Amino acid sequence: MKIVKCKYCGKEFETNSKHTKYCSYSCENKSRYKDAVCLNCGKVFRKCGPNVSCCSPSCGKQYQNRDLQRRETTVKCAICGKEFTKRTIDCEKTEKRNGKHYCSQECMGESFKDRITLICSQCGKEFQRARSGVDLNNKHYFCSKECQKINTDYILKGIDHYGYKTGKTCYKRGENWLKVRRAVYERDNNTCQICGRTQEEVGKKLSVHHIKPYRLFGNYEEANNLENLITLCQSCHMIEEYKLKL
Repeated sequence: MKIVKCKYCGKEFETNSKHTKYCSYSCENKSRYKDAVCLNCGKVFRKCGPNVSCCSPSCGKQYQNRDLQRRETTVKCAICGKEFTKRTIDCEKTEKRNGKHYCSQECMGESFKDRITLICSQCGKEFQRARSGVDLNNKHYFCSKECQKINTDYILKGIDHYGYKTGKTCYKRGENWLKVRRAVYERDNNTCQICGRTQEEVGKKLSVHHIKPYRLFGNYEEANNLENLITLCQSCHMIEEYKLKL
């Protein structure tokens, strides 16, 4: 046994080997790497690996984010065709949105001037909309939300209706169901007739319940009689439906 001084920390220790230079594996590993400056905070630290460039995992993450912010990609303006550099992180966001890059505010404004004239499916009024916001596969466009709301229930019929399937407009409760349901809401003031809660208090659209089940009638006109319908919230509706199964 002989006493040797650690080449890294200077601590004296006993060993039987003449080749041992370090008191522990930790000192041996630390001796392989020199001091380095953290790329993020500038702090001097002892490297613990050949690819380590930051003093801590948090600094490494911050430096990586800064590096992403600095990276740039060359793209082409969708209006004037000019090539310009743009942050890569912004390019990725644009590609997910519409894939169109603009070199200036003027070019972006020009893109909105490229407009298409459409005809409102409800009132027949002509209006314009940016080409980028038009899907030519759609059958109907509306000049306002009011026209769209009216059109959904009254104007679109047959093949034009949103519920059109297999050559026939599909109504789960008969052809007059939408009109009758609206009449029941107006009669009951959009209020549950059991618990008394309004649609605003419930936070969602109320249900219209058949007092005598729809399946027991021979046709939808008898089933959808106003005297056989009542407005209920979802909770009360589930309870009433459960009672019918008992």
